[in-house]
Amino acid sequence: MAIDVAADRPVVLVEISADHSVRVAGEVVVVSPGDDPRGAALAVVAERARLLGQPVRVHAREADGTIFPLDVYADRSIAEAGAPIPAARRRGIFGLRRPGSPSAAEPTPAEGAPPATVAPGAVATPVEAGVATPSWTPPRPAANARPPAPAAHAFGAGVPVPGAEQRRLLDLIRAAMGTGDHAGALTLAAELDSRTGTTAAGAAERLAAREVHGYVALATGHPEVAVRLYAEAATLGDGGSGEAPARMAANAHFCWLRVTDPVAADAAGALVLHAYAVGGAADSPGARAARRRLTAARTGS
Repeated sequence: MAIDVAADRPVVLVEISADHSVRVAGEVVVVSPGDDPRGAALAVVAERARLLGQPVRVHAREADGTIFPLDVYADRSIAEAGAPIPAARRRGIFGLRRPGSPSAAEPTPAEGAPPATVAPGAVATPVEAGVATPSWTPPRPAANARPPAPAAHAFGAGVPVPGAEQRRLLDLIRAAMGTGDHAGALTLAAELDSRTGTTAAGAAERLAAREVHGYVALATGHPEVAVRLYAEAATLGDGGSGEAPARMAANAHFCWLRVTDPVAADAAGALVLHAYAVGGAADSPGARAARRRLTAARTGS
């Protein structure tokens, strides 16, 4: 079978535990008694492929830690997408080495970078500000996570209007969130982000798609993923007023406050500081608060 999965497509992690429990993109998959856990996972991923209209790249991690790269098709057929990755070769969270390892690479904020022109109040302290609703209509998150989403396809002044394919994916994301299919929503949001990053004519369009991806990651319980996405969004610019990078940094900060794993939180904190720096807000109240928090966590004070 010909492989037509682009190299930069988002990868869905499928985890098979020793007790035969299954998680797809972080979401638990119910396996009926007597059913094959791998078959249950395959059915979920194949449905994603059907919705997307093309194969889905998967990293299937067995109980011993070995990862099998696969391409999964809508008809549930599978093709190998690379050699198995032994557990010993796997790295830390999001591919970063754990803190303290010799080649650990952390983004270094430019402490002395001059602040860019930012509208007053644009960089509020994240613990108070929260994450703003994305420009493109996002799915409705859990009631205790985010403000209600605006009406479908209501776009503000200066916001790039999504094309037909982007609207299709936005509708699928909204439907998945509405039915509680968080794994599906996150996969679709990653697809929207990836496709727009490849086809967008300008920074504003890429930013809008990335913002939806980050919003969905946070709303579906993956704050560490949301930190990375918003921090990366700070480097995209916005092609307009110039306030978006600082706003994305503040969004990353808000998500960081919800990361509970110490190792993931350390890596996320470094990303937040870097985002503030590239967003021209290295000396903002939010950046100073982030710096204090990361220092306190690393020193145990």
